[in-house]
Amino acid sequence: MTKTKAVFETVQDQILEDLLSGVYQAGDPVPDRESLRMAFRTNTETIDRAIQGLEARGLICREGEGLAFTRDGDRMALAREDLVQGHFQDFLDRARKLGMDDGEIRRFVLNKGGFHDQARG
Repeated sequence: MTKTKAVFETVQDQILEDLLSGVYQAGDPVPDRESLRMAFRTNTETIDRAIQGLEARGLICREGEGLAFTRDGDRMALAREDLVQGHFQDFLDRARKLGMDDGEIRRFVLNKGGFHDQARG
């Protein structure tokens, strides 16, 4: 069954996706809370929880008087794997909820998001 994520987890995942996709660079300062609050249209407490979660995972660290995104490539690689695994599990849960069995899901994935071969006419 698909678990509903708390808002702070969704914000945390989006910040992480932005870091992994190059919106933010390793070593960049973390945007201030107010900017993040406005960007995610949420409250400061939610932003604080998201930042604390990323900090606990070592993806945000104290640098000088502020916070910065980690430069640790190993932590980033593990975070990417965890994030993709979570998205993939969400996909599996939803596909099963729609009645797909494991064989159908496998064919769908192997055919890059379709049930038919690419050579169809």
